[in-house]
Amino acid sequence: MLKKSFSIILWLMTIAMMISVCFMDDVIPIHWNFHFEIDDYGSRYIFLGLSLLPVVMYYGFDLINRLDEHLKKYEEKTNDYEVIRIIITLLMLAIDFIWMYMCFNPQGNMEVSLSVVFCMFLLFLGNYMPRIPMNYYVGIRFPWTVNNEIVWKKTHKIGGYIFVVSGLMMLLLTILDLCGFDLIVVLILLDSVVIGIYSYVIHRKQQS
Repeated sequence: MLKKSFSIILWLMTIAMMISVCFMDDVIPIHWNFHFEIDDYGSRYIFLGLSLLPVVMYYGFDLINRLDEHLKKYEEKTNDYEVIRIIITLLMLAIDFIWMYMCFNPQGNMEVSLSVVFCMFLLFLGNYMPRIPMNYYVGIRFPWTVNNEIVWKKTHKIGGYIFVVSGLMMLLLTILDLCGFDLIVVLILLDSVVIGIYSYVIHRKQQS
């Protein structure tokens, strides 16, 4: 039921974005610099292709599920995989809608919108990460995690905690206007490094 309902919503939102192209200027913003200033323009039909990316991503995850037996068995027992699939698709949809908004309102504050979206993404993804079963396509995939279930579970458990804490902290700082999107990117990279080091340490302990 969840899958069918979201598919309908996804297609409706995609069609709405595709229709919006008809009302855009012939030339729209297509690139922003590090300071979120528009530094390049292109045809409005670029957005037409971009609006299809969430659909491609959503059904791409369905293909991954069919290819990996771990994920297939996992989905038969719980809808957590579907929720994760929806969360990642919603991230792409949100980015598309922010871009669409900027096409109609080039003076809008893109940085704040992206910051809030990524903070919410970290919160939701971190909450579900510990539930992802060991597989070769989705999750924190190092050579030592995809081949050891204990390392996989511990890595995703601590990774989930780190993403939730980071998401909450950065969301609060964004609301208080104390940080920008650049700091969020740095924090995500730092989180990834910390999780990678922790994962490798656990892997080494398993070998000793």
